[in-house]
Amino acid sequence: MNLFLIGAGFDKAATGGKAPLNRELLGKLKQFGEIWISGVQDLIECLRRYPTDDIEKCMTFLDMQIKNKRARGDGDIDLRLQKWLRRALARYFQQQDFCFQRSCLQDAPWLGTFAEKSFSADDMIVNLNYSCFFEGLLDRFEMWSPLGGYSQSILELVYADEDKSRLSVQDLPKKNEGLQNLIVYKIHGSANFVEKGAEIAAEVSSGFFPSISIACYASDPSGRSYWQGGPPYVIAPSFVKIPHVQIGQMMVEVLDRVREARNFVVIGCSLRPEDGFLWLMLTQFFEHWRGRGCRGKIIVVDKDAKGVSERVRSYFQAVHESALSDGILKPLGCVEDSVGELIDLLKPSSSG
Repeated sequence: MNLFLIGAGFDKAATGGKAPLNRELLGKLKQFGEIWISGVQDLIECLRRYPTDDIEKCMTFLDMQIKNKRARGDGDIDLRLQKWLRRALARYFQQQDFCFQRSCLQDAPWLGTFAEKSFSADDMIVNLNYSCFFEGLLDRFEMWSPLGGYSQSILELVYADEDKSRLSVQDLPKKNEGLQNLIVYKIHGSANFVEKGAEIAAEVSSGFFPSISIACYASDPSGRSYWQGGPPYVIAPSFVKIPHVQIGQMMVEVLDRVREARNFVVIGCSLRPEDGFLWLMLTQFFEHWRGRGCRGKIIVVDKDAKGVSERVRSYFQAVHESALSDGILKPLGCVEDSVGELIDLLKPSSSG
């Protein structure tokens, strides 16, 4: 089993540059928000108070301001802006540009090879992106399905498209028999995660997953769809990330399974120092292999693979000076140019 960590660099490459990186997101949101009657003016005022083009800093300022103002009994405007930004993020990534479409394979033919050849039975994918592009790609090649393909903490699905029939699990498209346990963990939330009361559910619709070969819609006995809508759920970028309990359960599940991984594959993720959970995942992986006296690989696929790899090396060398000197750390190039090399490294015979 391999662990894949998918970051914004993957979506950017897969969408021909349409998907923004973290540092580009605030400007995109401001443009997107200008079509809304409410929210964007609060955002503009916030940026006057805290001049920054970094959405993570903006959200951190807001989190701190809300906490301080709550102690004084005010802060409604900042709280409203915080909620607006979270929903705006989800709605922004619900756009068709960030959903997989069959035409994507013409624009980026490497995607098909990547989806069909990179994954093996029981692989786990930690997807940091809000978009559903990656899952839509896997669904297209029947490598994964939204039915049973998310973490066990997201058990309920809601079906947003209208249909008069009720279909059972047996009626839904079958995944590749050898890849039935491929699981995607969206630890920052997702454009298709919605709040249903106090819980989070995953929405399945043709907008997110246009390649589902059989409509997987549900209705109540009267024939009416039970989908009632609900606010989308994402965790906005901030130095203070407080997850919903179901996301927390998902993260615990990830840490439990990291020890099973033969390789840790980082694709399009810069592994910034403030992403503490990602470093905890890496530490769990490294300590497991070091304790067994075996070698699992840390494979970095990124435009700045050497820079990301050096951060990983420096992190571990603080305690284990020569820990990564024997070929454990493998930096590759950008994903669109490195698919073949990645596939070769992931072959069991190449894993040591």
